[in-house]
Amino acid sequence: MNLRGFYSLILIIAFCFSLGAEENSDIKKLTPDFFKDNLKKSNLTEKKDSIEKFLHPVKTIEQNNFEQRKYDFYDSLILFKMADNNKSVMTKILKKWNSLNISSPSLNAVMVDSYEPNDTFSQATTIIIGDTMESLDIDPMGDVDFFKFDAVAGDTITIGIIASTEGSSLDSYIYLYGTDQSTLLVSNDDYYSYDSRILYYVISTTGTYYIKVRDYSNGGGADYWYSLFVIYDTPPITGTITGRVLDYNLNPVSNVDLDIFDVDNGDYIWPNGGTTDANGYYYFDGVPEGNYKIVTDDYSYGLLNEWYDNKASFDDADIVTVIGYDTTENIDFELSKGGVITGQIYSETDSQLISSDFLVIAFDTYGNPVREAWTNTSTYMIDGLPQGNIRICIEDYNSNYGSEWYKDKTDLESADNVAVSLNDTVRGIDFYLSTSGILKGRVVNEEGEACFAVVIAFDDFGEIVGDTLTNDSGYYQISGFFDETYKLFALPTDSNGWNLDTAYSYEWYNDCYFWDDATGIFVSAGDTVEDIDFVLNSIGVVDGYVMDESFSPVDSVEVLGVTDLSPVYNMIAFYGALSDSNGYYRMPASASYYKFVAFSNYYNEQWFYLENDYYDARELYLAPGAALRNVNFILVSNGVLADKKQFTGASQFNAIVSSSVISGDISVMVYSSLASTEGISVSLVDITGREVYSSKFSMNSNSKIITLPTKNSPSGVYFLRVSHNGKEFTSKVSILK
Repeated sequence: MNLRGFYSLILIIAFCFSLGAEENSDIKKLTPDFFKDNLKKSNLTEKKDSIEKFLHPVKTIEQNNFEQRKYDFYDSLILFKMADNNKSVMTKILKKWNSLNISSPSLNAVMVDSYEPNDTFSQATTIIIGDTMESLDIDPMGDVDFFKFDAVAGDTITIGIIASTEGSSLDSYIYLYGTDQSTLLVSNDDYYSYDSRILYYVISTTGTYYIKVRDYSNGGGADYWYSLFVIYDTPPITGTITGRVLDYNLNPVSNVDLDIFDVDNGDYIWPNGGTTDANGYYYFDGVPEGNYKIVTDDYSYGLLNEWYDNKASFDDADIVTVIGYDTTENIDFELSKGGVITGQIYSETDSQLISSDFLVIAFDTYGNPVREAWTNTSTYMIDGLPQGNIRICIEDYNSNYGSEWYKDKTDLESADNVAVSLNDTVRGIDFYLSTSGILKGRVVNEEGEACFAVVIAFDDFGEIVGDTLTNDSGYYQISGFFDETYKLFALPTDSNGWNLDTAYSYEWYNDCYFWDDATGIFVSAGDTVEDIDFVLNSIGVVDGYVMDESFSPVDSVEVLGVTDLSPVYNMIAFYGALSDSNGYYRMPASASYYKFVAFSNYYNEQWFYLENDYYDARELYLAPGAALRNVNFILVSNGVLADKKQFTGASQFNAIVSSSVISGDISVMVYSSLASTEGISVSLVDITGREVYSSKFSMNSNSKIITLPTKNSPSGVYFLRVSHNGKEFTSKVSILK
């Protein structure tokens, strides 16, 4: 059994966009100008007949089997994708995932950073103290993001990143610069996990401060997303904990890490210190007043980790109380020597010792992992084990051999117990592993030319059991198969396997586009199945226009085609494109049934055809290599009604009011003909005259964006005021929810 079988994997494959197959030149485009020239400027209802024509999709002659199907999305989705370093492609695929009403733990992995470009001090994005900015990313590799905020002398603030703790690949590094844009005030890269935080910084001078965010190793990509917050914060009253760690012979143990947890909520906290010195002493400094539990966290000496005071679990551990400005002393540990399990690894076929990259994991009888060890030889050893019954599993990460539970069992429940005593070694816990089966084949195009592709193997439960990239000649080989039926999927890519090749469609074996139609391949352990070949068809194309209610083109709208590869295993694929200045978009797409949606920051999302959600959207069929033309959208302005006003007199000002579809906040862009302007005020007042929000700021450029946190404000009529040097204009804003 493969350990990956413990986890339920549901597949989402995000596809990027570029020019695809040639369109059918015999199909006439219904352009926006045709409608603008022939329509009255009336309301949407009166335009119904013309809208019907505008929204009618035109199929090429190859598409003669159009039909509609209904599928339901499921509640839990885990992201699997082919990464693409082009942020204008991959990271724009699904920024509005929440709009599908699906709970996804990997939501942020495909969100778009709409604040780019902000790669320099001069391009810094404004963040207001008290706000959290989401949907940010470090992409492509080496990207940096700059932000700025206004603060008053004496303010105490905390700046933080939320990324790795929510599943992002970002190992963040955060910097705070002074008002001169050059003085580095403080930085941090490792507050919690890989997330950064600057705590309790006291502002010395009123002005604009700058934040820089990057990846610690200068990495980047579509899965390097993060959120940034800046808040007013007051440092807590803290104390200190000290103690010593000794082994079973009362010898000091150096370089032992200790972890501390809050009793009330079980949260791990990050004070200073927490590692023993050469004499076994340790300290925790800056611990907030409260009650805590402490555990050693070391795997270097074969010692049994312990909760204070000589306890085996968090629930049983003694409480350590911290009093502000005081030291809690003598929180000492005497660690027992754990038990040891050792054995050798043989081939089941010929009983010969074998070597590979083996991971051996020890579990307690409740299924909790307690220790693990790697070995690249035929002998393994796991130490530091607690007393009691232990169950052992081994897995070959090279997939040359099968996984197994001791003794020749397939799962935790049936595995034999290994009785372990402290300071004792159990020998002879050996494994006899079967040799895996192998699948071989080739990927070519319709002309028989070799294609680069990632070939992915799934078991009958829709779980990935192996994948590989074809070589220069299109050949591939995947191992790790054991007496089961598998399905293979080929995804065309570049020679590195990272960027998608949109000249060709993806394909399930054998020559189909859906899981249900795919041919299962039975592979026995130790056998090789050859000639599992793919012939990839040319990709199809979908195009259309995105217009507003007056049939004016809308640019920078994200249009997605969503296809359900397998309704049983939730394998969802997406293609996407951005509309240009003429409202036109064009995306490649593999043959499939699609539902289409258009997203914009300034308009309500719309599913084709004039629907509000996925479930009611019309489903269209795209045949292999064909074109689906005029999948068009007419967008309606979202909940905040845009307005534009202008000052009169020497100082010329304008302001545009819009809303964020994602956050629900209002954004105000103030711009001036002057290069630098002081003393600008923006405020939002409700209909009773109560001031909901107010901000004063200066402008060092011709424009500035102010975000008003109104996502929690009720629906109603509000008034936005922008003032400067005694001059003021007021704009009515309607918030609809």
